[in-house]
Amino acid sequence: MVFDKLELGIGFYEAYAKECGFVSRLGSQKVSKDVVTHKACLCNKAGECEAKGTKQRRQRTRISCPARVNFKRIPSGQYQIYAFVEGHNHMPQTPLTMVHLTQTR
Repeated sequence: MVFDKLELGIGFYEAYAKECGFVSRLGSQKVSKDVVTHKACLCNKAGECEAKGTKQRRQRTRISCPARVNFKRIPSGQYQIYAFVEGHNHMPQTPLTMVHLTQTR
């Protein structure tokens, strides 16, 4: 899939995430000459949390979920999806529980 602007691709993935029952967040990017050439959008449960102290008061939110989409800039100036991982290692949220997530408020 090709998008005219990176923001359109990110918006597409956010809408897809909401429909599938998860929340996305922006990942790393590569910039060359003040232009974003690569951008990653991840499941909000991707990655690992760093342990801060010994007392854990809340449940861990990041559990190394592999779901992601990667965009790259092609010579025409548009952005193309070049990597897509659909699988999650956690259960999706239901529409009733999605409203409780901070990112969807």
